Amino acid sequence: MSSCECTEPPCRCVSEFRDVTCDHIIRYGDEPCGKEATLRDDCHYFFSAKRVLCDEHYERHRDAVNRKCGVCGVPKTECCC
Repeated sequence: MSSCECTEPPCRCVSEFRDVTCDHIIRYGDEPCGKEATLRDDCHYFFSAKRVLCDEHYERHRDAVNRKCGVCGVPKTECCC
């Protein structure tokens, strides 16, 4: 399986069922990064699938989802507003 097939949040994917290619999309193109990557448990929002990211893109995505929600104040990984 190349993408998440979980039917409801939160995503319960495990690495054996996902690709090993980074799914970060280059900003001004539709091409994914394509580097070898791993499934990350801490780089997705509550309603989105877990991300497969290379080391280069991991920290940026992790930092983005660990910001606090402007409405409820919890990290965006736990926020369901």
